[in-house]
Amino acid sequence: MQPVTLVYAIVVSILVVVLRPAYALAAYIGAVVWYPDYLRVSLGTIDISVSRIVITILLMRRMFDSRTASKFSWCKLDTWVVASALIWTSVYCLASQDAAVAFENRGGFIIDTLFVYFAARLTITDKQSILSFSKAVALLIAPLAVLGIF
Repeated sequence: MQPVTLVYAIVVSILVVVLRPAYALAAYIGAVVWYPDYLRVSLGTIDISVSRIVITILLMRRMFDSRTASKFSWCKLDTWVVASALIWTSVYCLASQDAAVAFENRGGFIIDTLFVYFAARLTITDKQSILSFSKAVALLIAPLAVLGIF
């Protein structure tokens, strides 16, 4: 299943690069919702999920966009999110017996929390982007709602 997972990650990553920012974030949500998280690509001892690959591509795209960088301003919520992630990471690493395993585990935690937070923070910047994102996500999860009814 690794080749299928990798192809799916590449396809969604291309969508994230090509689509407008709000729709790119919606494509990430679609990848999270529609592809099983336990199917991963192994790189040595590290297992990388589709969602981690896609959110890394999306975050890099948003960080290297000059228009996004000029609009971004650090706020108190950003400080709290980063501080909480650092505290959780520090506590886990201090309590763990094996530092390498703890570092690998917390690396995934950082991608799953901070990368997603900052990608969303850099993408959803105005009313139009939240509307576009909401409409796209509604279309992506509508089939799940129908399946949930049955």
